[in-house]
Amino acid sequence: MGILDITVVLIYMAGMLVIGIYAKGKIRTMDDFILGGRRFRVFTLIGTILATMIGTGMTLGAVGDVYLNGAGGTVFPMYLGFGCGLVFFGAVVKRIRATGKRTASEIIASAFGRYARMLSAIIVVFYGVAIVALSIAAMRTVIMYAFGEDMPVPLLAATVIAACVCIAYTATGGFYAVVWTDAVQMVIMLVGIFIIGPVLGLYLAGGAEPVVSAYESGSTITVDNSISVFAGLCKAGGGYAKEILPILLRHLEKCRPKEVPQHAERASVCFTGENAEDFIAVLEKRNAHLTASQQARNKKLLKKLYDLQK
Repeated sequence: MGILDITVVLIYMAGMLVIGIYAKGKIRTMDDFILGGRRFRVFTLIGTILATMIGTGMTLGAVGDVYLNGAGGTVFPMYLGFGCGLVFFGAVVKRIRATGKRTASEIIASAFGRYARMLSAIIVVFYGVAIVALSIAAMRTVIMYAFGEDMPVPLLAATVIAACVCIAYTATGGFYAVVWTDAVQMVIMLVGIFIIGPVLGLYLAGGAEPVVSAYESGSTITVDNSISVFAGLCKAGGGYAKEILPILLRHLEKCRPKEVPQHAERASVCFTGENAEDFIAVLEKRNAHLTASQQARNKKLLKKLYDLQK
C-alpha cells in the first residue's frame, strides 16, 4: 500500500475523533450521552442501523463466508433474522419510547423483575464485548494492511491504536457521536461496496468473463445478485458497458422463463435510449413463454423501453 492509502486511513481516524469532539458540545444530560437526547432524524437513524448491520460482520465476515461457502452459506439466514428483528422493533417502537426507559434491560425489568434484568444485562455485556472486539479487530486489520510490508505495524500496536480511536470518540461524544460516525461510515461503505467495489473487482478479475463463469456456476442467490452488479456496472458506463451489455442480453435470452421479468427488472437500471432496442428484442421474444403475471411485469419493462426510444 502506498502513501495515499495511509493518508486515507489517517484522515478517516482523525475524522471520527473530530465528530466525537463536536458531539461533546451537544452533551448536556445523561440522556444526551446515552440516547443522544432522543433527537435523531430518519437519515441518522437509518445510518446507524445500516452501519451496524453492514459493519465488520458483513464487509469482512459475511464476505469471507460467501467466498468459502457460496451465497447459500450462513449469510442469508443470519441477516434474515436481523431483518425480522428490525421489523418487529419497528412495530413496537412507540410503546418502547413511551416507557421512557434508556436500555433494553430497564424495559425488561419493568415487566419481569430484577432477575430478568440481570440476565438480560449479562447477555448484553457479552454481546457488547464481542461486537466492540470485532470492530477494533476490523480497524486493526485496515491499519496493518494500509501500512503494509514497507512500514509494518505490530499486531499489538495496531490493536491499541484502533481501540484508542474507537474508545476516544465514543467516550467523548456518547451515543450522539456513535450515531453520526455511523452515518458517515454508512456513506463510505455504500460508496465502496456498490460503486468502487464492483468496478475494482471487475478490474482485478481481469474483465467480465471470469466473473461470468463464476456466477453461472453459483447458486440462485449468487446469480440474482450478479445480475444486479452487472447492471450497475453497465449503468456506470465507460469500457465496462460494452463488455457487460452482451452478457446481460445473453442471460435474458437463456434464463428460465420465470426469471425473465425478475432479472430484467434488476437490469432495468442500465436501460438507455441506446440499448433500448436490444432489450426490447429480447423481452418481446421471451414474452410468449411467460405466464400472465410474468407478462404483466414484462409489459411494464417494455413500456419503459419504448418511452426511452421516443
